Amino acid sequence: MASLSAVTRLAILGFFSVSVQAQCDGSCQLNTETCSGSYKSGLCQGGNDIECCYETTPYCPGQCQSSNQNLTCQGSYQSNMCPGADDVLCCQGVQPFADRYWNCADVGCTSVVSAGSSQSGYQCAEFVARSLAAGGYIPGLSGLESQSTYDPYVYGGNSYDLLWVSDKQGGPLGLREFLMALGWSTASKISLGSAVMTDGAEGAYSHVAVGIGSNECDAHNNARYHITSCSSYYSVNEILNPPSISGENVTHVQWPISDEPYVPHAIRMEKMQVNQAKQTSN
Repeated sequence: MASLSAVTRLAILGFFSVSVQAQCDGSCQLNTETCSGSYKSGLCQGGNDIECCYETTPYCPGQCQSSNQNLTCQGSYQSNMCPGADDVLCCQGVQPFADRYWNCADVGCTSVVSAGSSQSGYQCAEFVARSLAAGGYIPGLSGLESQSTYDPYVYGGNSYDLLWVSDKQGGPLGLREFLMALGWSTASKISLGSAVMTDGAEGAYSHVAVGIGSNECDAHNNARYHITSCSSYYSVNEILNPPSISGENVTHVQWPISDEPYVPHAIRMEKMQVNQAKQTSN
């Protein structure tokens, strides 16, 4: 994709008017390639010749990077989302998004915070919902939409507040109930794409983190990056994992993911409660 002017790149997503990233704020690419901004070293994986070209990349819900330099992409490459050379593609998925936005102070990421700091303008459920959307798990969303798109989010005849963790806190149907309606199920282990419901300041089910690897997670409010032993770092209430697809560890999906019919929210909740009762009695 040819390099775009700053005005053109920002027009489609005005609320992302300034792009500040946790890692490379731009594109990880060969430092011999043309860069509309400036190169900074030490921010990208790969050899010493792979550097961060600092430039705005508001189309990409993940990391823009060279696709032919054997760089790891825990997602899938998408074209026409990044400026620069044709081989610079958007690595889109749960982990690339979460790692890019873990320390953003607001949805537009106009500023960042240090690890462990508060993010009152971009809280935990919204961060997880956007990360899952970037992974293709929320129909119709990419992770870069305006906040109003996430509340209300209508699916299967029900309205969900994806900025809210769960109705177990009281309040509306939240992210947890929406994922259950999609067919997500309770799991025993945290993996890439897990929604990890934990104790928070307001008790059980008042915080949520996102799995970005085996027992590893990122979170907001407070800002957490690559928390290892996530299941012991937090007091975990429930782990929800997405429906499996051919038994593979899915990093990015496109909906619909199966031909299974939609199961109404009320039936999902009833089934979940029955399963929880069985687990309690065992």
